[in-house]
Amino acid sequence: DSIINLLHDGDEIIISDQFSTDSTPLILKNYCKSYDFIKVVVPEVFHGSNDPKNFIKISLNFENAISQCNNDIIVLCDQDDIWFDNRLDLIRNSHINHDCIVVNGQINELKVKKSKNIYDLLCPKNKFISNFWKLRVLGCQLSFRKDFILNYINVPRHEDITHDWWWFLNANLYGKVYIENTVAFEYRRHECNNSGGLQSSSNSLQKKIWIRIV
Repeated sequence: DSIINLLHDGDEIIISDQFSTDSTPLILKNYCKSYDFIKVVVPEVFHGSNDPKNFIKISLNFENAISQCNNDIIVLCDQDDIWFDNRLDLIRNSHINHDCIVVNGQINELKVKKSKNIYDLLCPKNKFISNFWKLRVLGCQLSFRKDFILNYINVPRHEDITHDWWWFLNANLYGKVYIENTVAFEYRRHECNNSGGLQSSSNSLQKKIWIRIV
């Protein structure tokens, strides 16, 4: 609902439903009846790990959604976030000169005792080396120009390489990135989130090095 309230004529919502087993399909069906700009698509079947948190599955889901987008600017959304009224206005004009934009988010998570924003914890930087060693942004902060992201849409099929990391690294290397300090959404975390979010990596130093070699 928070996203729908911000849309202009011609904007669209693309939802890639990765075979939900709860009430999601029914909820989406009802929304599609009310809004003709909402489109639900289904990703290809991944014959691999049955773990719902498998990063390859998550990447395939995002790739599927992006590949179905028609408009010039693509804004990622996940984690049940709530968008603030300024979210889209902040990026519309900025994308004229930038391929990737990062916005700030207000954290709503039980494990974070004090209300903070994402930038306070991750300290984002527009530098490849810094993000290569430690990703300093979250996927839900990102938006891309379609003509840019389609060049790098295929994420390497590796269980430890995430879509947001891959796309932001390519933006650091080959695109123009703008980091917007304004808080533009509420980042909602709960025990059922598929990604680690703000949690520190549990990988050993040897595994971290190996992932980056890959």
